[in-house]
Amino acid sequence: MTPGLISIILPVFNGSDFLKDCLESIIGQTETNWELIAVDDQSTDSTLALLQSFAIQDARIKVLCNPDKGLIPALRLALSEAQGEWITLMDHDDLMPPHKLFTLSRLLQKLGPGFVVTGMVRYFAEGELGLGYRKYEQWLNQIALKNTHYLEIYKECTLPSPCWMIYRRNLMACGGFDNAKYPEDYDLCFRFRHAGFKIVAAPEVLHWWRDHPHRSTRKLNWYADQTFMELKLEYFLLDDFDAQRPLVLWGAGKKGKKMAQLLIKRKMAFEWICDNPRKWGHEMLDVPWQSPQRIEELKDPQLLILVADPQGQIQIKDFLSSVGPELSAYYFC
Repeated sequence: MTPGLISIILPVFNGSDFLKDCLESIIGQTETNWELIAVDDQSTDSTLALLQSFAIQDARIKVLCNPDKGLIPALRLALSEAQGEWITLMDHDDLMPPHKLFTLSRLLQKLGPGFVVTGMVRYFAEGELGLGYRKYEQWLNQIALKNTHYLEIYKECTLPSPCWMIYRRNLMACGGFDNAKYPEDYDLCFRFRHAGFKIVAAPEVLHWWRDHPHRSTRKLNWYADQTFMELKLEYFLLDDFDAQRPLVLWGAGKKGKKMAQLLIKRKMAFEWICDNPRKWGHEMLDVPWQSPQRIEELKDPQLLILVADPQGQIQIKDFLSSVGPELSAYYFC
């Protein structure tokens, strides 16, 4: 390990359309003490040749070929070759603002081990940027400004995968990429929380995130189900679940039903709340739907909220506040 050196891990598959711009944004960083570990994931376009041409021009760039196809094997390979004290990731279709590495490394150096540092993000696209991406950008940046990453972790991944930095020894302490699951960025965020690492964000845009039709979040199978309920439930049971307290599921829509199926599959007892009075007393999956007032009868329940509608969530929060401010409610949407 080289003190003060930043290791940038860059897995690439068929990235020739945007890779040149990405590499130039890295080379143009105001912080110069970095190495780039770029892994070609068996590309069929000119990715490898492009990486090698940049490596010839800049000795800080090291190019590897992934013998085991896939993103996680590529990340593992890159991490095994990284020499830096600090680790960060980059996506081949994105851009780094010139001060990104400087800002992240100085913040991490100031805070020390046990912290993950990040920043705000900005989405961009060649055409019109979708409303969903604009909302996600706004949500992520609000979390960054408030440093509420773990408070909202069950809703969605709160740590942008190509915009964080951590001490290498901390990353290795929580398993590196050895036991990662897809989606690997969300899993890693949960593992940072489980390890007790605090997340602190710089209050400025440190990553330019490109949307385009071939981005992995649109193409790869493990992003097909954007709810990631199994992963969320796994870490809830690991870090937050208390078997001595009654478990309550609130939500009778698609997401609520999916969570109910997962709980039943694990043979876990739960009570099921919904807002529709016409459903109260009826059963689904052999579990009766009940009125929210049932919560008032339970002693110190844990609630899984599977209601995605923002107005519905506001009403739920108002109701729970009237019942008791100390109720444990986890919002999975």
